[in-house]
Amino acid sequence: MSLREDVGPVVHGPASDPAPDPAPDPAPDPAAEAVGAVWVGLWVSGLRCVLTYVVAPALGALGVVLGPIGLVLQLLGAITSTAGALRLRTLRHRARHVYAAVALAVWVATAVSLLSLLR
Repeated sequence: MSLREDVGPVVHGPASDPAPDPAPDPAPDPAAEAVGAVWVGLWVSGLRCVLTYVVAPALGALGVVLGPIGLVLQLLGAITSTAGALRLRTLRHRARHVYAAVALAVWVATAVSLLSLLR
């Protein structure tokens, strides 16, 4: 007789017990969403720089089309980052001043872009 026969079948629990329900998804964090909005604005501003200073000169004649598209992207990035910074201010987030400075930097880049376009 083997040792396995003496022990019998291994049972891991009653078969009729249903699996426990998973924990519900936590509510989204409004501060995390606002921080994300600031960073999206910053990335969109960076994308505008890449389009304007790298892609447009490489494409030559098509670069003329990318200039206005880049300016729209820059403006959207500034609006998005400002909305996120304002939301962080409303939530009294501890880093709200840092994100406000990032949003301000995006607006300064937007103003410089507009001024360079008008000259």
